[in-house]
Amino acid sequence: MREHTEIDSVPDPARRFGRRAALATGGVAAGLALLRPSQASAATGNLQYGTANDAGADATELTSTTAFFTLSVRNTGIGSSLRCTTTAGNGSTVYVNNGSGGGTGVWIDAEGRGLNVQSFNGAAPAAEVTQQGTTGSALLVSGANLLNTDPVVEISAAGLGSYLYVNNAIPANTSSVVDVRQAGTGRALDVLCTNAGASTPLAYIQTNGTGRVFTAYLNNTGSTQPAAKLQTNGTGVGVEAVSKNGRGGRFAGKLAQLQLAPANTATHPTSGSAGDLYVDRSKRLWFCKGGTRWVQIA
Repeated sequence: MREHTEIDSVPDPARRFGRRAALATGGVAAGLALLRPSQASAATGNLQYGTANDAGADATELTSTTAFFTLSVRNTGIGSSLRCTTTAGNGSTVYVNNGSGGGTGVWIDAEGRGLNVQSFNGAAPAAEVTQQGTTGSALLVSGANLLNTDPVVEISAAGLGSYLYVNNAIPANTSSVVDVRQAGTGRALDVLCTNAGASTPLAYIQTNGTGRVFTAYLNNTGSTQPAAKLQTNGTGVGVEAVSKNGRGGRFAGKLAQLQLAPANTATHPTSGSAGDLYVDRSKRLWFCKGGTRWVQIA
C-alpha cells in the first residue's frame, strides 16, 4: 500500500482523515472500488476488503509518525479484532520489537482475560519470558485493586508434571531462589494436600551443601508463641529427629532446656514403649522400660 490512510475504526482523537477526505484524495477506499487484483502486493497491489488477500513472497510495512496508533483494528461484533496464523516454518507468529528503550512492548487493556495463551501441540513452552538486560525482572505480576480477594497468580492444570518448576543454574548466585514476603496479617505461605490417600511428605527439603536444611526465626521479642509448632491428629509422633552420626536432638533455653507438659491423668499409661518419659498431673516423672514396666524417676 503506497498511500497512508487510517481506517474508520481508529479512535476519534487519532483521526487525521475522515471517510469523505479519504475518498476525495483517491486513497485506499477509492482504489478498492476500482481495482480488484487477485494479489495484495507490498508495492504494486491494492488491499481488498471482504476477501482473502495474497501478497505472495512480498512483505508489507506500515510506517507513520503519529502520536497515537500506527494501525488500529476494531471489531464491533463478537469476534476477535486481530488474528495471526503461521502455517509453515518455526518463526514467531507475532514479533514485537520496541526500540525506544523505555516503552512497553505489548500493552493489553481488557475487561475479561488480559492474555490467554494456549499450546495444543509440541514440546515448547506455551509462554516464555526472557530478560537479557542487567537490571529488571523477567516477569512482573501486580494486583493493583485492593478490593480484589482473588490470587494474584493462579496455576491450575490437569497434567502429571510439576505445576511450578524453579531452577537456579548459576552456582555463584547467592540470592534466594524463591523469596516470599508478607506485609499483611495473613500467611506468607499456605500449603495444603487435599488427597487423604497421599503418603509422601507434603514438603520435602534437601541439600547437598554443609549448611542447615531449614531455619525458622520468630523475630518479635514480645511474642509468646513457639517459633514452630507441629501437630498430628494420628497416632504418630509429633516430632521425629534422627542423626546418623550425632545426637538426635539438642535443646537450649533461658528458662529450661526442655519442658514436659504434665498430663491430666493420675499416673502413667498402662503400657508404653522403651524410653518413654511421662509426667502425670501430680508432676511425677515416669520412665518406661518397655510394655508395662514403668519406673518413677522424680
